[in-house]
Amino acid sequence: KKRCWIELIEEVNNDPWGRPYKVVTSKLNGYQQPTCPDQLKRIVKVLFPTQEPFEYHVEHEEKEMIPPITHKELMQACMRVGKSKAPGMDHIPNIALKTAIQTAPQMFLDMYNRFLVEGIFPERWKRQRLALLPKGSKPPDDPSSRRPLCMLDTAGKILERVIQSRVEAAIGNSLEGNQYGFRKGRSTIDAINQVVNTSKVAIAGTRWKGRTKEYCLLAALDVRNAFNSARWDATSRALDRLQVPNYLRRIIGNYLSDRLLTYETEHGQRSYRITGGVPQGSVLGPLLWNVMYDDLLRLKLPRGAEMVAFADDAGLVIVAKHLADVARIFGCAYEDVQRWMGSVGLTLAAHKTEAVLFTSRKQLETITLNVGEYSITSQPYIRYLGVMLDSRLSYTQHVEQVTEKASRVAKSLARLMPNIGGPRQDRRELLASVVVSVLTYGIAI
Repeated sequence: KKRCWIELIEEVNNDPWGRPYKVVTSKLNGYQQPTCPDQLKRIVKVLFPTQEPFEYHVEHEEKEMIPPITHKELMQACMRVGKSKAPGMDHIPNIALKTAIQTAPQMFLDMYNRFLVEGIFPERWKRQRLALLPKGSKPPDDPSSRRPLCMLDTAGKILERVIQSRVEAAIGNSLEGNQYGFRKGRSTIDAINQVVNTSKVAIAGTRWKGRTKEYCLLAALDVRNAFNSARWDATSRALDRLQVPNYLRRIIGNYLSDRLLTYETEHGQRSYRITGGVPQGSVLGPLLWNVMYDDLLRLKLPRGAEMVAFADDAGLVIVAKHLADVARIFGCAYEDVQRWMGSVGLTLAAHKTEAVLFTSRKQLETITLNVGEYSITSQPYIRYLGVMLDSRLSYTQHVEQVTEKASRVAKSLARLMPNIGGPRQDRRELLASVVVSVLTYGIAI
């Protein structure tokens, strides 16, 4: 316990929004896994909707070149395995697996290379153990109040890591620049900055001379249960379009078939067949999501409209001189996005769409938008990727919100800390780091 506490403190300086922040805030929130079989069955069916049967066959080509996995690749994948991460269904501790690979690397190289050549991802590595995490403040009986995390065998994750690295090398810079999630060197702040910079350019200038001043609308779209609903054939088509080598597409096709989810109930273990989506908690999942979602960012939207994405969070940005044009462009663009979502198994929650109209005009204006069967009116401010963006870009609401949250966290931590062992100075460091993390998020905008 003492060693873990010291490691937690040391991580504060390296990543202020990392494990220490998550550990402490999770202690404040608290959560208990449901165990009722009927309740869990209903949750699983909602969170993992059944898709059409998927068959993706990539034939072996004559004299096909399949570069063998090298010792360097294996060691790099092994190094990225966290020692303290929870194991999968095989219950093999990560540190034990890492030691085995480092002791007998050739045995593992032979095994992984055989799977790569045959295009087979072993079924036992496609079994995933379900863990449910709290999400938002929705009622506990609402399946959408939980985020599913899939615990996978680490031996399979190492093969995933090799495949991921090779797919990334094959794709290069082919993915659209407007995707900021799951990409090295990019963050939510970069996505927010793109929206803010676009709005600043739009609302700058003069209203009368030359009429350079424009309106800018940000509509935050809500994609229902995105990661678990995407169709596998959409992912395979995207891999084809990006010209990923056949041997990689073949093993990914096998990776996306015959997946089995298991979950624990008070009456024993249950299983459920997975037919779509990307496993949350996997190594390949985020990359496969970006590959599939890339087609959304390539849509030919009406002039004045663009999409900005962070993982599944989609922001539709509209720039136009007149409010009527903003509404018209939004309506056309939304229909295009909605049509694409339906083609890949995704659904927009129209009633959850939020919008803010950026303007520098003296009188605060609003706009009413047709969103599917609903009509929504732009708000003075909305939360976008954790930052409160207001129509004047003053960030007043954001400062108020983070100040209140930091105060609440500090008070809760002050009550919690006396029950945790460790030097008093360490307690102060952890307390300060979490509060500072809350206060400084978004400060770079």
